[in-house]
Amino acid sequence: MGLRANSNNSCGLDSKYPAFTKVDNFIRVLNLMKTRRVDFIGLGDSNQIKSGVHGWEHGWQKALSDKFDMYATALIPAGTTLFNVGYKYDSRDRWGTTVLSTGNPEQEKYMDDGILTTSLTQSAFVKSPDTASGSSNIRGGIQIFSDCPIDISGNIQYDFYYVTEVSGGGTFEPILYQEPFDASKKVTDGLISTQTGAYTMTKKSLQYPNDPLRNAQNGVTSLRGGFSGSVGSGITGSVFCAYIRAINQDRSKGFGYTTQYFFSGAGMRDMANAIISADDAYLTHIYSTIRNDQLAKNPYGVTILFTIHLGTGDFTENGISKGTRAITPSSLPEAFGDNCQAIIDRILGIWTLNNWDLDEVNFLLVGSHPQSEPDNTQLISYRKAMSDLCSYNQRCSSVDINQLIPFNIGVEKGYYNPSDVLHVLQLGFEAICTEIINLSCV
Repeated sequence: MGLRANSNNSCGLDSKYPAFTKVDNFIRVLNLMKTRRVDFIGLGDSNQIKSGVHGWEHGWQKALSDKFDMYATALIPAGTTLFNVGYKYDSRDRWGTTVLSTGNPEQEKYMDDGILTTSLTQSAFVKSPDTASGSSNIRGGIQIFSDCPIDISGNIQYDFYYVTEVSGGGTFEPILYQEPFDASKKVTDGLISTQTGAYTMTKKSLQYPNDPLRNAQNGVTSLRGGFSGSVGSGITGSVFCAYIRAINQDRSKGFGYTTQYFFSGAGMRDMANAIISADDAYLTHIYSTIRNDQLAKNPYGVTILFTIHLGTGDFTENGISKGTRAITPSSLPEAFGDNCQAIIDRILGIWTLNNWDLDEVNFLLVGSHPQSEPDNTQLISYRKAMSDLCSYNQRCSSVDINQLIPFNIGVEKGYYNPSDVLHVLQLGFEAICTEIINLSCV
């Protein structure tokens, strides 16, 4: 059964909100952001991070920041080749060469067994060659713009994750600075050696202290942090840079949003296969990092909500579904539901493996946006399958976008490019996410 909403909240009854199934659990998660840190983890197709318009990742963060504090950026792979990550912050700068395989199983267990080669960044990790030294600009970094709701004047901590080595390790110098560049404001802690005699995922943190003058009114356009840069000592391989995240350590409540999976044309079966194939160590690291960022301020509890936006990529999927029902073909709504359940089971399995409390995990099943009037019958059946899954999974809600903003209304409001209904324009992403939150009466 769905968990009840706060008694002071007049919403929460599915009969009043037919677009939602078990809306109370989603309301509970939103209400928790008023008093503690909560993280969203997004999984989707090309609409999740759409080049040039940002996608659901942008839409959710825009809608959430209109009502809640942003406490952190996404957890971003250091070797990303993709821009348009985040909301008023972004990944910076691209590496010239990234490595998808280190040839060492003790390092590759922290990679993804192929997920990210066909999803989040297509080159998500960097192991610098031994010949690499220096850098023409900051690498593997995050740039936070002055109008970002995380508030660049606060106590901003950048966390750098890297894998140490038994032998042959190199050095790197993580740095932080503001733009325009001011040498007196640069933050570094010198060179870090990655050779420790063991393969271990390790975190290095650097902080910008609070500075009320660090804002656009005083000419500061952004904060930047990365694994190396032209204003630092650069990087000398071998160095396995993994992830980077920025956190406002002044904030004990609010949200962070991280995309774990996206790929153009992906369907639910593709995502299920990717999550199932991932190494336990990789998934554990991703989820434990986000958990620990919450526990730093929420010692008594963790709340993570997974959002799933998929559907169109399954229209012609002929493979066997990846869940326990093993239905063929995966284009059937029953198979779509089985693949979605397989994703839920895999994520919950990582919590069980690590003896974490299953009550920490929540799901919002959204599916794809409407693409015609009347809407595509397969999309309708897929949304119904997602709604049905809420009957079998605690802490799981679903929402039918077509009942929130039908296709013809979206076209009238300028949410679609008429020549590309497979994707929503950024105004549409923002409107849909805002409508989901507003109708939840938080």
